Amino acid sequence: MKRLGNILMTLMIVTLASCTGVVDDIFDDSAANRIHKAIVEDTQILTSAENGWLLTMKADPDDVQGHGAYNLFLKFNADSTVTVSSELGDAEAKITSHFSLNQSKGVNLTFDEYNAFIHYFADPKNPDGIGKKGMGLKGENEFQIISVSNEKVLLKGKKHGIILTMTRVAKDLVWSDEIKAIKKLDTLVTSTAKFILKFSDTDSLILKRNYRSFSYVDAEGNTIKMPFAVRKDRIEFFKTATIEGHTVKGFILAENNEFTSYDDKTLQLIPSIPTPVEVLKSGYWFFTKSTMSAKFQALFDECVKGSEKEGEEIVYSAFNYDVASNTMVFMFKSGGYAGKISYKYAEADVKHITLKIASYDNNGKYYYNHGYNNFAQALNGSYEIALDNPNAPKLITFTNVKDPSFSFILNVKQINYPAKN
Repeated sequence: MKRLGNILMTLMIVTLASCTGVVDDIFDDSAANRIHKAIVEDTQILTSAENGWLLTMKADPDDVQGHGAYNLFLKFNADSTVTVSSELGDAEAKITSHFSLNQSKGVNLTFDEYNAFIHYFADPKNPDGIGKKGMGLKGENEFQIISVSNEKVLLKGKKHGIILTMTRVAKDLVWSDEIKAIKKLDTLVTSTAKFILKFSDTDSLILKRNYRSFSYVDAEGNTIKMPFAVRKDRIEFFKTATIEGHTVKGFILAENNEFTSYDDKTLQLIPSIPTPVEVLKSGYWFFTKSTMSAKFQALFDECVKGSEKEGEEIVYSAFNYDVASNTMVFMFKSGGYAGKISYKYAEADVKHITLKIASYDNNGKYYYNHGYNNFAQALNGSYEIALDNPNAPKLITFTNVKDPSFSFILNVKQINYPAKN
């Protein structure tokens, strides 16, 4: 009984203590003070960078398509605004919007006002239509601050958990000059679909490039992907890579447009200048009426009229190589409907190909029977293809071998409404 009485007495004391709220208030106040102090300190560090921060912004964390990482320059201001420049825009362009620091399992940095440069990655409908439908590039605009110092800030995306790094920008660095240099090197890197990684004079590995990601197949048959960012004078991996036993953080530009590893100077990364055929097969190439010969223009007008009879306008038309079926696909969008007509594909050599209609999807067949047939048939044949610039191709010229009066030029840039361009 005495022991039970002691227990009851203890329970009464605990109950009374909890009713007073004194203990909880002490801890709540302490927690509130701590988080308030952290927000003040983090704000001070972010705004103290006179020339801002460089954020290495990763796109899709899974990086299935290999979009890789990009450079954003951010200047946090005392009035809770942030000024941003990006390599995705003009070098001189700056966009200012609001940001906030708040508490939620630590200190959170939120870009809570739309900023085209930041939300390019976070918008579920990417402005350029890339990424997964309804998810865009799965980027972030709200982050947990993991660690902060005067030189580096680590951020963790709230949605997808990706870890990003911001580094303080040197006082004398000019944002626009840096972005121009990044764009220049990016043109070299992303115009090359294949690189040779040399370990020695006799040992090398082929790295394929898609957007901003290298890949290779290891000895077990696994495809290893290595997303990267392009800096003004280097290629920097988003995460340190191990390639055939070599630890590689990235490659710095050396002579003759070749690159040398940061760590092991014996490793060289050499662009393999692509052939016209390799360039053609590397991505999407878009038609425009103005770059077609007169005969092709007349046939394309029939496609235009076919769409007009449906109350539609041709939004785009393009060629794209499908590796799984070894076909060249003529794809187009008329109004809200997309169609495909596939061609058997054969290579005679590095600059000559042959096309022959093989199949259609449902919409492709429908439009073929409603005005697109003559243009589609005219694409059959043997072509010589040529690049405007082998080092940085933007245009591919197709010339029919038997009848050179049938020719057209494709553009690597998506050009909508080809009948008007």
